[in-house]
Amino acid sequence: NPGVYTNAFIEILEEYDPIPPRLVPIVMDADTASRSFDNGDILLVITIPSGFEHAISNNESTSIHIQVANVQEPQNASDSQARHILSEISQPRCKGDL
Repeated sequence: NPGVYTNAFIEILEEYDPIPPRLVPIVMDADTASRSFDNGDILLVITIPSGFEHAISNNESTSIHIQVANVQEPQNASDSQARHILSEISQPRCKGDL
């Protein structure tokens, strides 16, 4: 079950962004995501580690794993979008905002 910070991260991913490509988050387990990525069914996988909630709650360092498919278009938009999302989630928010 995703926690407060994971849900906030997913909400940020779901927000409209006029910069392509448009992200449509699909929550799934890591094995299914890996298979779908390897099969070419999805082009981007963001894996949130099991200790993510605890780390964020305790102001500890954590990381997420991002896999981007090697498609013909440059991936700079995806990279900048990932950086933007990470900066959004790291900004302090009121508990009512989460």
